[in-house]
Amino acid sequence: MLEKIPDRLKIALVRPKYDSHLITPPLGLGYISSYLKSKGYETKIIDGLNHGYNLSEIANLCVGFDLVGINCLSVYFGQVVSLSRLLKKKGIKVVVGGAHASALPELTLDQTGADFVVAGEGEAAMAEIAESIENGSFSNNKIRGTISRRDSNLVKREAIKDLDILPMPDWSQIDPRIYKKAPHGG
Repeated sequence: MLEKIPDRLKIALVRPKYDSHLITPPLGLGYISSYLKSKGYETKIIDGLNHGYNLSEIANLCVGFDLVGINCLSVYFGQVVSLSRLLKKKGIKVVVGGAHASALPELTLDQTGADFVVAGEGEAAMAEIAESIENGSFSNNKIRGTISRRDSNLVKREAIKDLDILPMPDWSQIDPRIYKKAPHGG
C-alpha cells in the first residue's frame, strides 16, 4: 500500500500597495518564492503595488493560503500593520520580513501582531517556518534569524555565503514585462 504524501503548505508572499512612481519587480520575494518552490512548496506572489490592490483585496487574495509572508519597508509600515491584522482576523499565519523588520524586529512584531518576524535574509528562515508548521512545532521559536510571539530572543542567522545555492528569482511571477515603465524611461 502506498503511503499518502501530505500536502505541502501554500504560501503567499505579499508586497502592499504604497505611494511610489517607480514600480519594479520585488526581487526579494522572487528569490524567496523560488527557494520555497525548490523545497516543494506552492507559492503565489501578490504584488499590491504593481496591481493596485488595496489591503482588503490583498487579504481576500490570501484566503486559502496556510502562511503569508509580507515584505516590509519603513515607507509602508502602516500598510503592513493593517494587512497583518486583517490576515490574523482571518486566522492566517503571518510572517513579516524585509528591511524595516530587520532593523526593528521587536517593534515590528509588537505592532503587526504577526506570528514571526524575520530579521535578515528570508529564504532559509521562511522554509524553516513552513517546515515548523508542517511538523507541528510552529509555536516554538528555534529558528535563527526570527523572533516570535513566544520568544522575542533573536538569534542572528549567518548570511548566505555562497549565493549560488539560491535559485534564480521566480520570474514567472514577477515578469518585468508586466511592470510599467518608469516615468523617466527606466
